[in-house]
Amino acid sequence: MRGKIDINIGSQSGKFKSNSRLFDVLNRGSLVLIGTFVFLNPFPQITSIKEILFYLSTLIVLILLVFKKTKFSFRTPLLLPFGLFIFWALFSIFFALDKGGSLRDFYSHLVKYIIFYYVMINLFKSRKGLDTLSWIIIISATVFSVGLLFYFHVVRGVPLSTRLASGFKNSATDIIDFITLFGLILSSHKCFKEKYLYRKIFLIFSLFPLFAVSFLTQSRGSLFAMMLASAVLLFNKKKTLVCFVGGLLILIALSPMRGRVNINKWSNDPRIGLAYFSLEIIKDYPIVGTGFSIDTFRNTKLIDLEEYKARIPEKFRSQPFLWPHNMFLSIGVRVGLVGLALFVCILLVFVKMCWKMIKYGRDDFVRNWSICILSAIVMFLVKGLCTPVFTHFVDVIFYTILSMATILWRLNEETSTRRAMEAE
Repeated sequence: MRGKIDINIGSQSGKFKSNSRLFDVLNRGSLVLIGTFVFLNPFPQITSIKEILFYLSTLIVLILLVFKKTKFSFRTPLLLPFGLFIFWALFSIFFALDKGGSLRDFYSHLVKYIIFYYVMINLFKSRKGLDTLSWIIIISATVFSVGLLFYFHVVRGVPLSTRLASGFKNSATDIIDFITLFGLILSSHKCFKEKYLYRKIFLIFSLFPLFAVSFLTQSRGSLFAMMLASAVLLFNKKKTLVCFVGGLLILIALSPMRGRVNINKWSNDPRIGLAYFSLEIIKDYPIVGTGFSIDTFRNTKLIDLEEYKARIPEKFRSQPFLWPHNMFLSIGVRVGLVGLALFVCILLVFVKMCWKMIKYGRDDFVRNWSICILSAIVMFLVKGLCTPVFTHFVDVIFYTILSMATILWRLNEETSTRRAMEAE
């Protein structure tokens, strides 16, 4: 009898260990899958692979939740503004000009990335996780930059005076800088903190292709974003900031970029025409907008192009009207002024969260990372003022920045709670 009991106990113990190992593998697997998804984000023409990685990782997290084998928390300062914006975006679909397209974009450009955000903050939830995530982005952006420079200027033999990636269908010139500038910010931040020599060498090396791509696209938005983001990132390093900005201005003066920043040409920029066009649409749909669909703006069956052209200055009427080249105008067109206010609330809560951690963070790790993440959102917002940001590629970057700030906020809260308990 005793032998049988021992056998049963041993059998149960072995099964428990086997199940435990299985769930441990699943936990690690979901982390690897979502990390690979983030890594592959800049690379075009592999959408199917990225979709498989995202949904497989999400499915594994869901399985672990069902079996209560992972700690999953929805706690974040962004929960309420996210909820309100989601509600309004969904509500606007009932009044949308294109209900089917709005419903599809509601999921694919909002709900999907809210899911992505929560997966990220629960998988990369430690200091090591945050560091790993930053390395994934840096290496990905560096590989992408080196490959792009080599293909465009060496393989195709395009001269350096030509805007980098011009003519590419899957990597728009003004869009690719989102990842290179993000990588540049993270590399610069880690350069000052990295202790291991081989890592520091790689970080210094990565700065060159990341900067080169960001500069050679000749994007004015990227130039201003780089300057303002560096002002935030290097706020406590005045000499480094002055040297960087001074060097950048000299480089602009000696390159074709000089013609791009000619203020006299700005009054005829097509983005101004798009802004006029967008504002006229918002006037007609001020509360709930035209619907969450991104493509409604250019759908001539739903938007009377000639009617709106007649309202804007004549010199802009001959240009194409595809999408608003401004993230705030895009939101205003799609979900109205109420939706725009709720979207701005998300950004304000995010900035407030970073600012509090910079001022009252529990240690240097939190404070320094908060400055870095605030620099990243400044870059994103400046770029977003003159670029159509609502693409899947840029969505991943935006929600990655939000998730990094939330991970840091949680770490800071845990430190505060632990110290309070120790004090008692």
